[in-house]
Amino acid sequence: GVRVALSHLLNRKLLIEKFQYGKSVEGVGPFYYKSPFTPASIKPIEFNPEKAKALLKKAGWEDKDKNGILEKNIGGKDTEFRFALLLPNRDVEKYFTIYKEDLKKAGIDMEIKLIEWNTFTKLLDEQKFDAVTLAWAGGSPEDDLKQIWHSDSARAEGSNFISYSNTEVDKAIDSAR
Repeated sequence: GVRVALSHLLNRKLLIEKFQYGKSVEGVGPFYYKSPFTPASIKPIEFNPEKAKALLKKAGWEDKDKNGILEKNIGGKDTEFRFALLLPNRDVEKYFTIYKEDLKKAGIDMEIKLIEWNTFTKLLDEQKFDAVTLAWAGGSPEDDLKQIWHSDSARAEGSNFISYSNTEVDKAIDSAR
């Protein structure tokens, strides 16, 4: 729910218009949008702050102290929804500056931290981060999602840096291989 809520707060259409002159398409998954592996029924996650707020509330996040930042009781302590996004270069900072403002309107405080590449990759390998942004480029004619999306890769020095784990996805990846 929370990851989907964060996705609903990213205004992809605005970013495409503003920075790509309308010459890009919204992503819908890990494959090229015209790939035979991308079902036509899959649609981009829409920018919908109200839906995001409802999902966050359902997950227990609300602004109890009315300071503009959502809180949730985690381990007996009210914890504010704050996180740092690590960026290894300024190329994509403009996108996340807009995202930061939309998050703020929803009660989430995101700090953008620019760090140098060696430190960035070390923190990735050690899985010591709140959030990161990465781009993967195709290098093989065959698509194999195991390295990035399989639970087996959600470990220190694995490529599933965000620790995504879903048994149904694992079964689908294994079956496809």
